[in-house]
Amino acid sequence: MDLFRAVLPAGFFTVDERLIADFHNALLQGNRNWIQEHVEQIPELVTWQDSDHNTALHFAVQAGSARSNDLPLQGTGASWREQTSPPEETYLEIIKCLVQKGAPVDRRNNRRETPLHLAVKTGRSAEVVDFLLTKGADPKAFDADGNTALHWAVTAPAHADELTRLLLNKGGFVLLQSWNHDKYTPRDLIATFHLTHPNRRDILEVIDSFAESNLDVIDFFVETKTPEQCLRRLQTMHDELRQNPGAYSPQAQQRLLVDVADKRLKFARLHLGPFGAVLTDELLKPILELANENLLALDLSGCWHLGQTTLETIAKLCPNLQTLVLANLAPPGPSTGQGSNGVSQLVARSGPLTFPEAR
Repeated sequence: MDLFRAVLPAGFFTVDERLIADFHNALLQGNRNWIQEHVEQIPELVTWQDSDHNTALHFAVQAGSARSNDLPLQGTGASWREQTSPPEETYLEIIKCLVQKGAPVDRRNNRRETPLHLAVKTGRSAEVVDFLLTKGADPKAFDADGNTALHWAVTAPAHADELTRLLLNKGGFVLLQSWNHDKYTPRDLIATFHLTHPNRRDILEVIDSFAESNLDVIDFFVETKTPEQCLRRLQTMHDELRQNPGAYSPQAQQRLLVDVADKRLKFARLHLGPFGAVLTDELLKPILELANENLLALDLSGCWHLGQTTLETIAKLCPNLQTLVLANLAPPGPSTGQGSNGVSQLVARSGPLTFPEAR
């Protein structure tokens, strides 16, 4: 057995290619006894990573699945897809064995994919995905393209409606408004780009039913019914955006800011920094008009879309303002050094107000 393991200085290790080939073949055959025996004898096998940083668990969640990306078998000319797969229950037992022996459930490969991403992407059963979630897999994790597991679930080659329902129940409403790098939510993908998916209608029904049943918590499809509900929504989105700027689409953020004005909410303190990617003078002005003399503190850090008249508008509409914070106002991307952003030019300019915390 030592022929398959080489221990290197400083605690690093490598696993012999023959052992990896045997491991891949054991996965194909669903040989859980071989896998259990070898991970007990060689614990490093469960944390081993290939050149693309895939772990044993990355491979296990794909083996024998409905869409396995044609991963090559080590030492053979075959691929996963060309093999006759054992029952799904067998792979669930193998996955449980690897996790119980210490396989990390949220380790990322070079594509920033976790085992959960791949399990959903390849149409693994709801039982497998539920097990990963129970063991701590993060349903809100983004891959290299900004996709969450839900983005992959809605287009999964098998169990798509079950996986969509499971992830929504585990990950909550925030997954509905997570948008990838192409600015698409999971619903956008199945509603617009996968018109021939066999479960398209069922998947949309699951998504829309979940949204409707959570209107009392937060709803991004219709206007809020009361000022109190709007305020709860604002606080929730604010907190989520601070943790993850891509948690909600620009459309959802803009819709909420319009709703804040429509519900005539008045603020004494207002932090709009997390909405900086969408906040414009047009959206800000109605909010300030309502706040008026009530507003004492305003934070617009990161709101780089604001223009050259912003400070004059604030001075006119908010006479009792004591604190204005303006930080990180440069647009994303390389700096031109020209100070092209309107607010960033005005921060250093004298005006009718003094801002003790302006930066």
